[in-house]
Amino acid sequence: MAEEPGGHSRPINRPAAVMYAAVAGVTQAAIMLIVAAILAVALIGQHIDEVLAWLLVLAFLAEVVLLTVGTAQLLAGTSRTLFVVAVVLPLGFDVYRHVRSAVDADEGRLGTVFTIALGLMPVIGLILALNVRTTRYLDENRRSKDPRSLGGE
Repeated sequence: MAEEPGGHSRPINRPAAVMYAAVAGVTQAAIMLIVAAILAVALIGQHIDEVLAWLLVLAFLAEVVLLTVGTAQLLAGTSRTLFVVAVVLPLGFDVYRHVRSAVDADEGRLGTVFTIALGLMPVIGLILALNVRTTRYLDENRRSKDPRSLGGE
């Protein structure tokens, strides 16, 4: 609830695009956390000291943090920059995986299906975060928190 000048609370009217983008962000963060946990358990269980694999686990965990903080900022109406950065990063990884699965004949169609499935959630979140209604919501929220817009200097 937001505070009005008389001390009364009013509901925050978030556009559906913001809410759906937040759901997409949280879902993507959960997927990344699960993938990171599975990969870490596999690396520990097989005593693999592959540096690149451990860097991938750390990248997934960093992605979870970026998505979580970015989603919170988007919901609060303060910014969408971190959210957009957080959903673009997995797209780069997905493009890399898609190119790699096209080159490696061993991965075949399963690798391509996996890449496309993981790439859908960030695309949906990005489209919703860059929506006109989301922009309007962020602009209105910033304007309402700006002291100059309230008449005080």
